[in-house]
Amino acid sequence: MKKYAACAVLAGLLLPAAVWAEPAADSVSSGSAVVRSVPPRVTVELPERLQPPIAERRLKNGIPVYIVVRPKLPVEELYFVFPEAGGENDPAGKYGLAANTLKCLVRGAGGRDALAFTQAADFLGTRIYPLRRQFDYLALNVSCLSKNLLETLDLAADALMSPAFQQRELEILQKEYADGFLVSRNSPMYMSRHLFMRLLFGEASRYGTNRWGDPAQVDALTVQDIRDYYRQHIRPEKMFIVCCGSVEADDMAEQLNRKLGGWSPEPYAESETAAADKPSLSAKTEPRNIP
Repeated sequence: MKKYAACAVLAGLLLPAAVWAEPAADSVSSGSAVVRSVPPRVTVELPERLQPPIAERRLKNGIPVYIVVRPKLPVEELYFVFPEAGGENDPAGKYGLAANTLKCLVRGAGGRDALAFTQAADFLGTRIYPLRRQFDYLALNVSCLSKNLLETLDLAADALMSPAFQQRELEILQKEYADGFLVSRNSPMYMSRHLFMRLLFGEASRYGTNRWGDPAQVDALTVQDIRDYYRQHIRPEKMFIVCCGSVEADDMAEQLNRKLGGWSPEPYAESETAAADKPSLSAKTEPRNIP
């Protein structure tokens, strides 16, 4: 929806208002006001650059892939999106588990420790990093030169299918978050946003808490917590892939199929206790005065 909204805004700026729409046939005039029973018709198509064709493919294991081809760009941009893995699924008492699971994917994978994994990506001029954490989804972003796509997909597949989940790296993440939280507490922007969300949704709702997690709860996370969340949410049947670059759609789908088409982890059965621990997103709160 955001993509289409952005296209509409840009088109509105680029195209004269006079040719954008014409009154509907059943519009009637009432004095100086125009009353319409149906929306006006759009009479001008959006420029091709604002609505590029999207090719849809599906890997052998069912992962949907959406591809936009831009032949003039010698780069590839890929997003591996898990729409049901965001912070809304953090168990009660473990807020921040989703965000830290995503971070751990690139802190060593495929037999490489964190340093070796980063060096392999840097050698290719590739970026593989967690997209900004959200309540509603997690996403791994990959950016590379088109000529290095195959080697980059090797690294991305390692991060998705065989992350290391090392204790040392989790401890580093916990220390980084604790330091960052202390800095944020001195930021008026951070504090006002946090207070606004808490007053809007209430403390009982996950949306009313810190998106990145509670510092004490993050510090208490274990590698086993990370592994369990990964097994439950970072799965081929719970993801889709978005690609944009110079590689043709069929070629991109073929390469992704080679790297990820055989990904078929063991089924994960969520326990009743875990389901009960899932925080509420719609908890109502009574209006209150701002302290």
